[in-house]
Amino acid sequence: MYSSAYVWAKVLGHMESRLTPQVVSTWFDDTEILELTDEKLVLYSPSSFRKDIILRRCVGYIKEAMQEIFQLNVDVVVLDDTEIEAYRGKSQKPEFIEFNPQFTFDNFIVGNSNRFANAAAVAVMYFLLFFVGGIVISTAEGLPLSTCLYETASAVGTVGLTLGITPQLGVLSQLILIVLMYLGRVGGLTLIYAAISNKNQSGAKLPLENITVG
Repeated sequence: MYSSAYVWAKVLGHMESRLTPQVVSTWFDDTEILELTDEKLVLYSPSSFRKDIILRRCVGYIKEAMQEIFQLNVDVVVLDDTEIEAYRGKSQKPEFIEFNPQFTFDNFIVGNSNRFANAAAVAVMYFLLFFVGGIVISTAEGLPLSTCLYETASAVGTVGLTLGITPQLGVLSQLILIVLMYLGRVGGLTLIYAAISNKNQSGAKLPLENITVG
């Protein structure tokens, strides 16, 4: 289930297309969602007068929006100031996940707000690749860990340095080094994104330009 804020924003936008933005703002500017399930939508409007208007004139639009946008057939309940305390006293936290579908891996963009987190994720990922790869090679080949870590660090960094042990390594160890070199060159996050992103959606658009000829 989507977050309550996301759902309500979509419902208001749908109602604005049926009514007008001025009408929606007049009756819903202080209305908020208290509870959202697959069967019920509980709204809070402080004014009893606005509550009556919403129940008499707008419930149909709200149900229509929930049905068309989210395919949910819900009962709409509107509470005012005289009922809110009793509701909060007996209500439980609704069972839905506060998740905004706009915040997905497909829409992830590195910016000033998350640049440090992105860099930390890349650093941790490559450290684990280098360290785990070195341990596996050391265990499989019976070689000193420091020597194997040198080889895996060189592979991840794609610097081409070696202590001369790679020709004697087994197939498993050589495959590990090959994978590490590939990840180091292409980028681990790039491969992860290519593997799990939605290939049916493309954010690319062809440029349009009106060119005057003659």
